Amino acid sequence: TIIDGEAHQTWLRAQQYYLSELPKIRASAQNFSVHSYFASVRQHITTKKIGWYEIIGFRAKEMAILLEEHARDDYRVEKDKCEMMDFFMRNDFPMPKVYKVWRDKAKAIEELKRDAGKILEG
Repeated sequence: TIIDGEAHQTWLRAQQYYLSELPKIRASAQNFSVHSYFASVRQHITTKKIGWYEIIGFRAKEMAILLEEHARDDYRVEKDKCEMMDFFMRNDFPMPKVYKVWRDKAKAIEELKRDAGKILEG
């Protein structure tokens, strides 16, 4: 890959910062407990040479297992933005104003075409 000089310098600074913080990260990791929801991925990892996308795939597999075997649908807070916003509202998290939530794509398109001006005016 060809990278211009400034982009490469930015990358070098980021690498230098990462390396300077790595001892702190490793020290913190010694006393950190991963929630079982994420730790369950470990059973799928058989080598240290595993990629990020494989780990994401294993997480999805574990989410499916929890849903199928234990009726756990808490993954929705992460994967469903409407559910995430509902969670934030139910728990009084500070957040931007939500004007409307649509769960039906066709209805959302219809209403947005019809009412876009009114929605934006507030």
